[in-house]
Amino acid sequence: MRTRRALVIVVVVLGVATGCQKWSQFMGNPALNGVQTAGSPISTATVAGLQQTFNIWYPGGLGRLSPTIENGYLYSANRDGFYAADATGQQNCDPSSPSCFPLWKADFPSPSSYIWVPSQPLVSDGIVYVTIDAGGIGHLYAYDADGVTNCSGSLPARCTPLWQADVDSRGGVNVSGGVLYVADVFTQKLEAFDAKGTTGCGGTPRTCSPLWTASVQTSSTPSIANGLAYVATAEGSPAVLAYDASGSRNCSGVPKVCTPLFSTTLPGNSVGSVNVMGETGYVETLSPSRLVAFDARFSSCPVAGTSCTPSWTAPLDDPAASTPAVAHGKVYAASQYSVAAFDAAGVDGCDTTTHTCAPLWHITPRGANEDASPMVVNDLVFVGPHAYDANGVVGCRDGSPGVTGTVCDPLWETQMYTIRQPTVTVVDGRLFTSSLVAYELP
Repeated sequence: MRTRRALVIVVVVLGVATGCQKWSQFMGNPALNGVQTAGSPISTATVAGLQQTFNIWYPGGLGRLSPTIENGYLYSANRDGFYAADATGQQNCDPSSPSCFPLWKADFPSPSSYIWVPSQPLVSDGIVYVTIDAGGIGHLYAYDADGVTNCSGSLPARCTPLWQADVDSRGGVNVSGGVLYVADVFTQKLEAFDAKGTTGCGGTPRTCSPLWTASVQTSSTPSIANGLAYVATAEGSPAVLAYDASGSRNCSGVPKVCTPLFSTTLPGNSVGSVNVMGETGYVETLSPSRLVAFDARFSSCPVAGTSCTPSWTAPLDDPAASTPAVAHGKVYAASQYSVAAFDAAGVDGCDTTTHTCAPLWHITPRGANEDASPMVVNDLVFVGPHAYDANGVVGCRDGSPGVTGTVCDPLWETQMYTIRQPTVTVVDGRLFTSSLVAYELP
């Protein structure tokens, strides 16, 4: 019999300088838009001037996810544990080298023969959350984001969870309105928890049960918008399913179980998450490789409860497993070897008869992005180890013979490991890669 455990993590306040900007979760906000809306000096005009200033060294090796930054802390995780460091490069740094070290950490339980795969941390209302997956044995941990409660010792301080839950997630959590949402690939359920760890929680260590669940085969991070929780199926009948985020409509029983309010059929299943920008949702499917846009309010469905059809689709060049980003009236989709930008409204470059769209600009196939999700900062879109002009102008040209449309070259590139997440985090004019290397403008 397989056993499952769950944990939560806490952080100690050590007087880190507080920044005015943040990137507190995967794709930046609960709707998973992938846009850094705070001002930054990094743009198409300046990105080539970025210089490495310091790096953060974590014992046990680096992960492959972009870090989370809030209140001057940088949060990250690897297979050994969860760490918090000074995002400004001031505290607990070696003056003889560019290396900085964690201020506090939380150890993960021994994975035995498994290797933990952690999620990108999420910070909300003073708590930082992280999940780990190890092939059926998974955990959700919640920690004090300031590193005070349940923390002790000298640098790095050691912290234990505020609360925990049995969750085996590959996409990580989302939080909105005091509720935490996560997809459990072991139980094949979407689960909602009290984000504070109060309702449905108890015992020592403090362990929580879901407020409600919904049966769905998905491996992505749920997106929350329009009062709905959206997930795309990874197996079974391909669809985007939308549930009442409050756990009220189409929900019943003890324990409470919910069924979808709405759905949209997809041409294939997805391992990426849904990006909801206002009235439109965007998701990538894996096979066939497509970008799909749909009515996120489901107002176009002919009969309540029936499945909608997509508003438009666009073929992608190779296997797509990331989450698209939306900004500047464009939707940016990345697949394993390529990046493309489409008209978010589904008009420019789109056939009104077939409802298929061609890219406004794209790149020629390059080294693998490993399905990294795009992140937009000012007029730049970062994908994998590269940055491009989000408007398809700077560094872009008409396609060469055999290559149609506008083709763009990177304006900046570096080395890093990535997987399905935005590959950089930009806060207060400082850019961090997934390798936890900091770059700044001179």
